[in-house]
Amino acid sequence: MLCRVAFFTLLVLSLVQEDCCYPCEDNAKNLGKDQIKILTLIDYLVKGVLEILEDDEEHKKIVQIFKDKVQAKICTLRETKGAVDLALSLENCYDKMKKGLVTKGNIYAFLQKYPLDKLDAFLAQL
Repeated sequence: MLCRVAFFTLLVLSLVQEDCCYPCEDNAKNLGKDQIKILTLIDYLVKGVLEILEDDEEHKKIVQIFKDKVQAKICTLRETKGAVDLALSLENCYDKMKKGLVTKGNIYAFLQKYPLDKLDAFLAQL
């Protein structure tokens, strides 16, 4: 699930925003380099996912909630091997998105397989 969360996050972030914007941005000096990298990759993935979803406002809202929850959790974590692994996973996902290997169907399948209630349980384990 870690790879898929990373993939989804990067996918969404890359399509939605040109500038990064995450919940702990004002406190960036206290973040580790991997945390900043993960937060930035999430922004890029979300941007990409939102572009793919076009006018599907319902799923766009879910994607935004997903992004906010993941970024809020990343802001509270310390530098760990898990953070490094997540960063690598997000990079791989972002590369797939840039190559056009992510479809609307992939996004819907991910959201169906990993609904928000499962995301909360996953984040609680980090």
